[in-house]
Amino acid sequence: MGKPVGTYITLEAPNMAVPDTDYHREVSEKIAGFVQELLKAQNVKTEELSVLIVGLGNRQVTPDALGPYVTDNLCATRHIVKEYGKYAMGMQHVNLVSTLAPGVMGQTGMETVEVVRGVVKETKPDLVIAVDALAARNSRRLNRTIQIADTGIHPVPEWEITETELPENPSEFR
Repeated sequence: MGKPVGTYITLEAPNMAVPDTDYHREVSEKIAGFVQELLKAQNVKTEELSVLIVGLGNRQVTPDALGPYVTDNLCATRHIVKEYGKYAMGMQHVNLVSTLAPGVMGQTGMETVEVVRGVVKETKPDLVIAVDALAARNSRRLNRTIQIADTGIHPVPEWEITETELPENPSEFR
């Protein structure tokens, strides 16, 4: 298939377009469980992580805006925990969450990976989660299929991969 070797988990959620908060919460919890499974398989701690969530795409182009829209709806906690401590969040264990929606080269003049690499070098997260809208061969998979992988993001065919891909390991940014 031309995909990098790794673990791929595909979740079909046929009612994602329906404004049903309970359904979306259920899907979110399922995604969180899959992410925790991947982290455990990689021997990554799952509590008190520093996580950078990167919303890839162009928010001004609807089919490409998923990543930025996801980051718009997340609760960043890194700044609060760093300033006031984890107890300011009212919890025993808190992940340091930061978000980034770097836009696209046509907006910034920079490759997205350059922007992400700079932020990762400065903030040193334990984990980078990239959220992106991907193409589907079958239109029935649109707005209902979620794929989770531990391989990084590879936007070009394997034989054309350059330094512009997002690596699977945050330490590779440094």
